[in-house]
Amino acid sequence: MFRNMLPLLTTLVLVASLFAGGCGRAKLPSEIDVSGVVLKDDGQPFPGVHVTFWPTTDTAKFQTLPYGMTDLSGKFDLRMADPAKPGIPSGVYKVTLTALPGTSKDLIPEKYRNLDTTPWEVVVQGEPVMQVTHRINQ
Repeated sequence: MFRNMLPLLTTLVLVASLFAGGCGRAKLPSEIDVSGVVLKDDGQPFPGVHVTFWPTTDTAKFQTLPYGMTDLSGKFDLRMADPAKPGIPSGVYKVTLTALPGTSKDLIPEKYRNLDTTPWEVVVQGEPVMQVTHRINQ
């Protein structure tokens, strides 16, 4: 009787081991600190702009969007809603720009304000710290 059950037991052990291997916690992608500079078409700094990175790949999907605000020299540091998580996961991101309250949104070309039309795409990977620079084209 036990001999008849051996193939069934072997199959159950193999199936159980397959499921057990996939039940562990998924490995998180490496997190990278990203900062950058936004420049106007003439090469001058673009201050007072809200910069948002939108993930386009599964490895970059998460609850909140990384964002930053440009200072007077056009520089920004990406932030997450949780300050305990300073970096963002590796992945491909589309970048949109919006005007801060009290600033004319017309200063930012329409294509950069819309996720579907923004030409700015960033591949975040590699080094633990990454610097990006982008010149806004009209």
